[in-house]
Amino acid sequence: CNDLEIREMSNEKKELLNQLNQNNTSADRSVLRTKINRIQNDTRKRIKLLQGKHADTLAKEINETDNSRACFATTRQLAGIKRAPTISVHDKNCNFIGTDAGKAATLK
Repeated sequence: CNDLEIREMSNEKKELLNQLNQNNTSADRSVLRTKINRIQNDTRKRIKLLQGKHADTLAKEINETDNSRACFATTRQLAGIKRAPTISVHDKNCNFIGTDAGKAATLK
């Protein structure tokens, strides 16, 4: 992530985790765990905020464009729809099978 605030929280969390691993008194460990949990919660809140801003930007782009292809691509991105990964299947001679029907027949 390119957000400086998230990076700083991540670095602070790493430092606290190192302190937690080195510290053996229960009172100090409790305080460190509390700080770590707060940083984790703040990080989650910040990520949700950034995702909301990104969604607003995409929605604005959808509303402002006249290009149907760009609108469709942006809508897919906003919905979080990802294309299913393709599966590579080879026959017994190590040749790549390109069709779905051929892949299904080979796998049966």
